[in-house]
Amino acid sequence: MFRRTSADLPKDPFYPADLSGLGYRLNEHGQIVDAEEPSHFFLIYHTDNDRANEVRKEAIHKCVRKIVLSSLDAMGVKPLYVNDDSFIDTKPEGPHTQILTTELEVLKNKRDVIVVVNEHMQDLGVWAYRLLMRDAGIDVGSAVGLVKKLQIWGSSTAAEDSVACVEPVEKAVEKLKLDGTEAEATTDRKENDTPGLIILNPGQLIYSHQLNESMAQPTWMARPKKTAIDDHIRIDPVHNRVPGHENPDAHVSSVFEHVIRKITREDVRLYVVGLSEGGEAVLKYLDSKFMANTQDPVGDKLEAIALIQPSHTPSQLKSESLANLLAGPRARSWIMDDAPKGTLLNTANSGKPLAHYADSLAASKQSITDGRHEGEGSATSTSGAIAIPPKLDGQAQALNQSSDSLLSSPRSLQAKASLEKSSYSFPQSAAAMLQSVASLQTNGSGSGSASLEQSQSTLSQSHLLDQSKDSLDEPDPYADTPVSCATFSSGELQTAVPELVWPAVMDDVLEWFKSVADDAAAH
Repeated sequence: MFRRTSADLPKDPFYPADLSGLGYRLNEHGQIVDAEEPSHFFLIYHTDNDRANEVRKEAIHKCVRKIVLSSLDAMGVKPLYVNDDSFIDTKPEGPHTQILTTELEVLKNKRDVIVVVNEHMQDLGVWAYRLLMRDAGIDVGSAVGLVKKLQIWGSSTAAEDSVACVEPVEKAVEKLKLDGTEAEATTDRKENDTPGLIILNPGQLIYSHQLNESMAQPTWMARPKKTAIDDHIRIDPVHNRVPGHENPDAHVSSVFEHVIRKITREDVRLYVVGLSEGGEAVLKYLDSKFMANTQDPVGDKLEAIALIQPSHTPSQLKSESLANLLAGPRARSWIMDDAPKGTLLNTANSGKPLAHYADSLAASKQSITDGRHEGEGSATSTSGAIAIPPKLDGQAQALNQSSDSLLSSPRSLQAKASLEKSSYSFPQSAAAMLQSVASLQTNGSGSGSASLEQSQSTLSQSHLLDQSKDSLDEPDPYADTPVSCATFSSGELQTAVPELVWPAVMDDVLEWFKSVADDAAAH
């Protein structure tokens, strides 16, 4: 009988987390290119060894994350480390994860704040590696481009073709040089008008005590092993989780409940962007808040909600207040569709016809007509009020001391590992999502094109009010589709995957947010 000793087993592949060491560089366009062949981008299938490809891909992703976070830091967006209901701006020792925020001293003075809740399978500040690692580069594939757009919030429109929108910034700098003090005062005013930014991190929730670092599952899977054939390091459900942030839902709830409330103004106006499952986590949080208290203060702070390729179904939401909010003019969603970008695909549907909503909705419409906006949104909101129905009748494990040691991995980890073999893979749940959106009603126009202005006139009618006339026993045609609010097309995408929708529609979302903010400021 023969056996191989551990010394004879194949070694686990190793690649340095260094761009030049990997043979790549960052060019002047923010693209990661081959150091010797600048026209070539990163090659995922570098070898026929799956483990080597996995480790090498994670090595360059680590380099990219450093570049993204460094770029954001230079633009005033810093990491904030969170644990349970506490937070600190310096990296602590012990379990934690991190989010990104505008510098706290600056953020506290911002009336308008955009909150982005990332997807569950992405790293902090990264929208899509498949964009970032190709010709689109850092600006399109990460939050760097978003921050650049927000820096010119008050000096340009979202319709610009420039991805990074650098030209207006250069003009502002030139004006500053020419006009001196006057230009400086103008720049300061624009800076004050620029919204703050908070980016949540539901993807990097696995904590390693050995590295004192939280990470996403692909990063964990690529950690060094004793040999190439050893099992992955086991993820302990308690020891490798951050208290209060054990999963995406808990992370979103903790940040909204304990962090955002403390680092923003009392009268802050929040503009929330939920990316796929991130949006679902936000809706779950709001659903529970409104179920507990229909007049919860969070409703006064919400100015607008944008859902990007939503993964929820309306029937999941139990709060009638939230259903009414989503069906109103302050909520929109964007999904993949063949129709031209911006086409109104479907009007709002709460997922549950509410007969007793008719009177409250009619009162809301009359309130808008009379110019009154009491009791909903921010104190200066000009959007339609959310009709709040009567309040409904209501409804550890021991610490593992060695979870960072090499143990057999759970079946769920093996399943996730298989996904990593594909080029920048995306969650399998997207397949069901793609099928569900096929049932959406189109706007019926021959060309399929409809501007946001045209769409707004359509949305001004109360479709939820019309539904309230129906019988409660009538089957809801959208009960199994992710449609809770007015839904627009992202247009044809280069690759039909959910993670590409947000970069494709970012300008449209920011333009809408800007118009809502301008209306609120005017009143």
